[in-house]
Amino acid sequence: MADNTYRDDRDPRAFAADEISGVLWPRVKVAFGADNSASDVSTSNGLPVNNLAGTALIGDVGTQYRANATGAASRSHLISANTTNATVVKASAGRLLGWSVYNTNAAVRYVKLHNQTTSPTAGSGVVQTIAVPPNNCREFNMPGGIAFTTGIAFTTTTGSADNDSAAVGAGDLVIDLFYM
Repeated sequence: MADNTYRDDRDPRAFAADEISGVLWPRVKVAFGADNSASDVSTSNGLPVNNLAGTALIGDVGTQYRANATGAASRSHLISANTTNATVVKASAGRLLGWSVYNTNAAVRYVKLHNQTTSPTAGSGVVQTIAVPPNNCREFNMPGGIAFTTGIAFTTTTGSADNDSAAVGAGDLVIDLFYM
């Protein structure tokens, strides 16, 4: 309920106030309308917005995760077999947000990342290599993610060279990739 009040006795102009529990609070609310009129914004009377750009990005700060209903990252989990473990994590463009890779072997093992939507071939099309020290874990996270414009895939090898295609052993690697 609006209760008009006055600044002091010398100023005859009233200003709007709301009385809440016996206290007058200056009424400062969002309103819209033509000259000499005002319509309060409320849940039933929203603020009209002219979307001149033709997009609905009001309030979009551009960094939210939105790839699924919860806005959370998806996970790919694999325990290596006695192969190169060619795996498609996401068959469309996406962002790799991080990984946790554990190596149970006494020698370095490698996870090779591929930017593709089809089953990758070890030794071909590698865009990044993750070296995992012997009997150790390699963890990484990047809040904005690493862009994969085509798809997210990986292979596993025993050698560091991009063209290496030597298979790892069964259970050598425990791989978790986090992606959008």
